[in-house]
Amino acid sequence: MLKNTLIVVLVIVIIYLYYQQKKTNFLTGTTTSDSSELTSFLKEQLNSNNLAELKSKLGEKTLDKLIEENEDWETEVDTLTRTKNSLEQDLTTQANAFQVRLREKDRELKKLKEDLKVLEGVRGQLTSEKQQHKGSLERIKLLTQQITKLEKSKPNLEEND
Repeated sequence: MLKNTLIVVLVIVIIYLYYQQKKTNFLTGTTTSDSSELTSFLKEQLNSNNLAELKSKLGEKTLDKLIEENEDWETEVDTLTRTKNSLEQDLTTQANAFQVRLREKDRELKKLKEDLKVLEGVRGQLTSEKQQHKGSLERIKLLTQQITKLEKSKPNLEEND
């Protein structure tokens, strides 16, 4: 875009300088012809030694065509800039949403870890209670066996009396 604008401006300056060189001074009636100034301008600003070389570099493009191309490039750059800004905004929005979801998942994970610790504690308690019940069942079994023995021996004791 900048390149095209520069080319258009340079072509306008060259045309102006060319006509300035041909034009006669209104007060003195003399023509302005400072070819060394034009030559230095061509060399320094346009990287060209003369107008013919510059014309060959520009090809067959007219000033109107160069201006039109420049406007097309500017329009394209504006469109691309708007698209880029829109995409950046969308990306920022998505990144923020992702960060929110990530923090939410981290909170959920932390809560689940806490719940797991609680469940492990409950499991330990249940294991302890299970062991207690197992011991109680063994005592009940022994007591049941003792009662059965006592009941069997009771009729024998009654007969001996």
